[in-house]
Amino acid sequence: ALEGGGLASQKDLSAKKLHEYSRNLPYAKATGEVFRYTNIPAYLMGRVIENVLGAPLDILAQKILFTPLDMKTTTFHIAPTYHHLIPPTEDCTWREQRVQGMVHDESAYTFKKYGHVVGHAGLFSSAGDVLNVLQMLLQGGTWNGQKLFSEDIINEMATNQLTIPEESNGLGWETGQLRHISTTASPRTISKTGFTGTFMSCDLDKGVSYVLLTNRVWPKRPLDSTAINKVRHDISMEVFASQ
Repeated sequence: ALEGGGLASQKDLSAKKLHEYSRNLPYAKATGEVFRYTNIPAYLMGRVIENVLGAPLDILAQKILFTPLDMKTTTFHIAPTYHHLIPPTEDCTWREQRVQGMVHDESAYTFKKYGHVVGHAGLFSSAGDVLNVLQMLLQGGTWNGQKLFSEDIINEMATNQLTIPEESNGLGWETGQLRHISTTASPRTISKTGFTGTFMSCDLDKGVSYVLLTNRVWPKRPLDSTAINKVRHDISMEVFASQ
């Protein structure tokens, strides 16, 4: 478990200091002792990918995923002239403005302000585009005849990677999270939540997936995720029970 949780609370640091903060963050517990969500691994993974492949993350994502998957409305960059077409996210106190058409996450906003796209937040998309990703997974990693993921990797996504009792998380995806997935879904169901209220889920055994693009933080964020998780769970009950 990384000390300090995530990057979102570090909104007052510059992009350079944020990067140093994430690189030098100490571990609070030894590996395997505790599971705690943090966006720092996703951020660091993005930086690793950039260093290995030698290009910015947004360019790589467009080349490797968005274009092959026919994701025509997915981008890290929304021009100001199109902001009015994006639903508002939150009346944000610390920015002293309405967040609309710009990344909501505080640290990702800081990085973007300095011209850097990151791996843990800031991507805009539509339900149709996200469903393309899930359908590709249901097709064994293939889209339009092109192999994008191996079946072994997809199996790892749905396999619990943790050895901690009563905790379950796959490779890059959540598994066995009954707070937002109903028991009508099969054990090989993967899902991912977004802080603002977004959600996607894919039952690899039943061959069913769905995307929920809603907003729990408008106009102000609630105290917890109880209400949105009930919505996710109820929809999951209906979607997966029908198969």
